[in-house]
Amino acid sequence: MKGLGLKTSGLLFYAERIYSTVVGFLFILLVTRNLSPEEFGAWSVLSSILTYACLATFTNYWVTRLRARGVVEATTSGLVLSLIFTLVGAGALLVLMDRIAIEFSVPASSLFIILFYVPVIYLNSTIYASLYAVNPSRAAISEFLFETGKIVVAGAFWLAGRITLNTALLAVLGGHISQFVYLFVSMRRDFSVRPRKEVVGKILSFSVFNVLTQPASLIASLDVPLISYVIGNLAVAYYTVVNTFSNLVAYSYVLARGLLPTMLQTDEKHVHLRSIEESLRLVLLLGVPSLVGVLFLAPNLLYLFRPEYAVAGDVLRLASFSALIGSISGALGDALQGIERADIEGKPLREVARSRIFKVFMLGYLRLAVGFPILIGVVTAIRDPLRAALFARGAWLMGDIAVLIVLAIWTRKLVDYRKMGAIVLKYLVGSLPAATVAWLINPLKIREALLAVTLAGAIYFAIVYLLDSWFRRHFAMLLSRLKKG
Repeated sequence: MKGLGLKTSGLLFYAERIYSTVVGFLFILLVTRNLSPEEFGAWSVLSSILTYACLATFTNYWVTRLRARGVVEATTSGLVLSLIFTLVGAGALLVLMDRIAIEFSVPASSLFIILFYVPVIYLNSTIYASLYAVNPSRAAISEFLFETGKIVVAGAFWLAGRITLNTALLAVLGGHISQFVYLFVSMRRDFSVRPRKEVVGKILSFSVFNVLTQPASLIASLDVPLISYVIGNLAVAYYTVVNTFSNLVAYSYVLARGLLPTMLQTDEKHVHLRSIEESLRLVLLLGVPSLVGVLFLAPNLLYLFRPEYAVAGDVLRLASFSALIGSISGALGDALQGIERADIEGKPLREVARSRIFKVFMLGYLRLAVGFPILIGVVTAIRDPLRAALFARGAWLMGDIAVLIVLAIWTRKLVDYRKMGAIVLKYLVGSLPAATVAWLINPLKIREALLAVTLAGAIYFAIVYLLDSWFRRHFAMLLSRLKKG
């Protein structure tokens, strides 16, 4: 891997996610304090609609795999496809705009702004996929720029006293454009290489597997529109306002983001096994205390946004459990797909279809089969917005647990789970006293929350330092690098 190593690039991604959480918190704070809960729910509905308009970004998974193996034409070939998909996605959104505005109670002007997201997201997704394949650290930096651009534009609107749903959407669009400029400059050499019809065909050919798995993602993404349509946008607000803090738990996965490129660029088994263990340790090191902290402080954290949201504490707790399970599953899925070589070796589609890549893709159907029927039952039977949001989160938690169980079985020869269990126990021992101190502070203001997080973090890492030789070793290595730098 060019650039930084596996652990360092993973830490850079995690640092970006922490930065994203801080910026995201400030951004959502501006939004929630200036929009009603129903308007915030409309924001989430718009995000779901955008997911459908940008559906075909899944093809960029293969851009990453091809570019990581030295196929430089993968970048421009992927961009050709993205331009085609942009026309389709934006065109469909334009045709359906009036109907969407009526059915989901969202402003038509907001949908018009969303229209401009489509080309930027498609282009960013392709260039990012290629940059991630060759230099994960620069890919992480591009995400810093997205968050910075977003909060700078939002700050300008705030100073002008114009924080509305539409200006919030424009602020996020500004972040996407900031990221695009950096991505474009970072991969400018690739743009001098002409796209190849063979590479375009290969990306499309392998994307058949993604198409087969997309119905699971599409149906799962109906949760927000479904809750909005049947119960209302207040339920959506309770269901989605928790994302800022549950994402903090989920961000532990990015510590393993260097795993897939590392494994694709080498065929050495001992490197694979060591990389998988290192990645899982990193995920657990920060995922476990993040989850425990949220379990103790869920109502307090939501109170910071708006006092009315504190009642959704249990919704946040369930979402955070799902987040950590999803992080572990993501690392295990990357491990299985990183070992796979069928697509790289040019084997026929039939053999690729029997590979680990396709099996991991298909797990979305397992999550859907477990979670979505429960979600339908919840939406049908419950009309109380808060209870509906809670049980809907519980539905997806059941699906996430099922996926983790299957991945654990598939990776049993790659991971020493007894060893991982002992590691989790160490991190729990460090987390519980730290979270207790934070809970005793009972933060209801931002400065109190900062104090609680700082003290809890210091206690946690001090205990882990005493208990975990792996952490001590890496902490010493980090200090050594800082002294040399």
